[in-house]
Amino acid sequence: QMTGAMDSSLTIVERAISADGLAATAEARLVNWPLLKTAARQVAQLSVLDIDDVLLKAVRLPFQVRDGRVHIPASNLTAAGMACTLSGSGGLDGSLDFSLDVDLPLSRLKAVGGAGLQGALASVLGGRDAVLPFRVRIQGTSARPAVTGGLRTDAAGSSQKDVRKGVESKARNRLKGLF
Repeated sequence: QMTGAMDSSLTIVERAISADGLAATAEARLVNWPLLKTAARQVAQLSVLDIDDVLLKAVRLPFQVRDGRVHIPASNLTAAGMACTLSGSGGLDGSLDFSLDVDLPLSRLKAVGGAGLQGALASVLGGRDAVLPFRVRIQGTSARPAVTGGLRTDAAGSSQKDVRKGVESKARNRLKGLF
């Protein structure tokens, strides 16, 4: 459902547009999307992904248009074989304010830090099936997106504590063997 208004010159008044809808597809591909290329340049952790061709599965994005923005509540999807949650809004003026939460499988880290990094994190976080809770923030504008990434704040505390405890324990054990 969509409603809106026009001014006296028959120009659409963007702030007056309102809509509720659902964008859904069983499968889609993002091929050579400039925003993904920018994201990979700005967030090193995304280098594990083939950003030239990203397969999306089970996409169901409810949305609302109000106050000149398209709002997407937290919505689950699968991108590049990883569980993701997308939320945020994009302005009809091109402004961006989105979060993409990704459960980054440790198996994907082998390409970045080799088997050593993958193995160290797996031993600390609970095995090779563990995931790093990662958040990508997409802000700025569609013409000049600003992309940042890091551990999710909802999980960063526990993940960072687990990593710190594991590293400290391993360091103590190694030091004991030296003395």
